[in-house]
Amino acid sequence: MSLLGLSVEAKDLTKEFDSLAPLRSVSFKVNPGEFVALLGPSGCGKSTLLKMIAGLREPTRGKISVGEDGITSADKRVSYVFQDAYLLPWRKVLGNVTLPLELLGASKVEAEYKARKALERVGLIDFESYYPADLSGGMKMRVSLARSLVTEPNLLLLDEPFAALDEVTRLKLDQDLRDLWVESQMTVLFVTHSISEAAFLTDRIFMLSKKISGIRYEIENPLPKSRSMETRSDSRFGQLTQDLFSKFQELES
Repeated sequence: MSLLGLSVEAKDLTKEFDSLAPLRSVSFKVNPGEFVALLGPSGCGKSTLLKMIAGLREPTRGKISVGEDGITSADKRVSYVFQDAYLLPWRKVLGNVTLPLELLGASKVEAEYKARKALERVGLIDFESYYPADLSGGMKMRVSLARSLVTEPNLLLLDEPFAALDEVTRLKLDQDLRDLWVESQMTVLFVTHSISEAAFLTDRIFMLSKKISGIRYEIENPLPKSRSMETRSDSRFGQLTQDLFSKFQELES
């Protein structure tokens, strides 16, 4: 699987809810094929920003461009992974993964072929006949990830998909996601509260603040592109997480 990532650009982006404005005059650019984390305390607008990029919410003011175009909620170049897996309980794993292709009008043969390829990518090819109720939490999120990959998106948006998982499962899925990104070359934006997750996964980190209603810091990740569990013992990883922790404390105070 080799895809061409899309750029994402926001100009003077503002989102207001009644008298609240979690995002105000936000501008940034994500390069094609880049992996960027949106990191910050609760209520700083991370998920709101991700939903606007996906076309699920309209900005109050400003503009978002994906590639050379705007974005709509039906844009098949973009896939969105929510905090919960949201699998259909009456469909087996294979049926859950084929669903996006069915909605796009693909034939059953094509949909099942691509779904099996996606399941193989996330290590679940032997579980295609299982129902969601028979899966662990980590396996459900793998199915959700396979469903997001089955349309071969150019932009993958993830809203804290691993937050509810145990630490060991989360570390494994972080590694799997990183490996998928390296292979696919798609653009990824990843919302997280986890400093170590942001440090391990990304090229660049946007730290959002409630005080200024937007991005307070943009931090380049100094780690090499190839990463493994051993990366977490690298002195550069330790220094980066320490720096992020200090800034996070500042954003929460």
